[in-house]
Amino acid sequence: WWVQSLNRHAPPADLTMLLTLPVEEAMARMAARGGAKEIYEDADLQHRVHALYSQRARLVDAVLVDGGGTEMEVATRVHALVNERLPCQA
Repeated sequence: WWVQSLNRHAPPADLTMLLTLPVEEAMARMAARGGAKEIYEDADLQHRVHALYSQRARLVDAVLVDGGGTEMEVATRVHALVNERLPCQA
């Protein structure tokens, strides 16, 4: 994987997160925003991308974060995870 080869000499990340969302919900969100359909707005492609990212996330010990809900709900989950995994040391 090319990203791994680019980062092989870098120190490991303190925390890696992957926001996840069922493909069907992602497709509904894309349709709801309106406008011209982009080339990546294809359910089959999105299923393949979702599977690949899920596989790669396991290789780097990424934490999966539910991307469903409102922006504030997702932000709250991300914030809680960061506070849990990377507590501030005053």
